Amino acid sequence: MRITICGSGTGLPDPERGSPCVFVRVADSKVVVDLGPGALRQLARIGVTCRDIDRILLTHWHVDHINDLAPLIFASRYGPQPRQKDLSVIAPRGFNVFWSRLVSLYGDQISPKFYSITLSEMLDSMMDFGRWRLLAKPVEHVLTTVCYRMEADGKAFTYTGDTDYCENLVALARDADLLVVECAFPEDARVTGHMTPSRVARLIREARPKQTLLVHVYPVLGPERAVAEVKSLVPEADVAAAEDLMVLEI
Repeated sequence: MRITICGSGTGLPDPERGSPCVFVRVADSKVVVDLGPGALRQLARIGVTCRDIDRILLTHWHVDHINDLAPLIFASRYGPQPRQKDLSVIAPRGFNVFWSRLVSLYGDQISPKFYSITLSEMLDSMMDFGRWRLLAKPVEHVLTTVCYRMEADGKAFTYTGDTDYCENLVALARDADLLVVECAFPEDARVTGHMTPSRVARLIREARPKQTLLVHVYPVLGPERAVAEVKSLVPEADVAAAEDLMVLEI
């Protein structure tokens, strides 16, 4: 698997860090996980167009994780080479209702011209794509939210999305070769539904991922402080702050 961090930031505008988005090349599939504002531009910077993506995985439908979904479908209608291959969108249970409202808002603007869109809902389930498989479990956030684990060739990549600590998070992060986890706020400004350094450290102790990258760190904490506080609690762990356009091979 080849994982590119397209957006390592939050919903707050930041000149260095875009909103959540990860691009994964796994087996013969090109997969995008979350599509926050500006994700399409970040994908374009690594040579990925709206025509290339096979599957979109959405952890939940807060604006900072989903806002470039409609623009992606809109852009797929135009250009010298409009999209022609089918697109799969996978999201938590309840997404079909959100999608119907999005279509009623934008109408024909997000109606595919030369391909079809397949919507699939996951909550506590697995999908087998032959050369790789996808696992999802519900996690603790404000909206219905899932954490994803992708497995291929004996390797595992886990992406938490927005969540608080919970047992499902541990299950999907266990022994992962790469864990990308949110670490949103410091302990003294904790927000329910989000991780803090002590919660990330607990997750690492219990799940034992080989490598951990912190994303979705708000300015009140900051990436450097987040890493320092996590490492002070689990000094043996391989922990770093993700950066936009960072590429990892597992």
